[in-house]
Amino acid sequence: MIIGLTTGNANAQSGSQPVEGDACNYELDTELLSNPSNPARFLQCHPRGSYISMPCAPGTVFSVKEQVCIQTDNSGDSKS
Repeated sequence: MIIGLTTGNANAQSGSQPVEGDACNYELDTELLSNPSNPARFLQCHPRGSYISMPCAPGTVFSVKEQVCIQTDNSGDSKS
């Protein structure tokens, strides 16, 4: 019997958006996530098992679809 085995982010499985400091599984949670409090930052699972907030370069916002920070136009809308 295996107890305590995780198979990915519990927040993602429950449908809620993870935030900085939430637990994650470094080997399974490889996708970068948007930071719900700041579009110019993104969340990455740290090897120690929690999400950390990483900055985008000035003038860019994180694109979940492209998995990178992308430039925005003057209105704040992202350019593809």
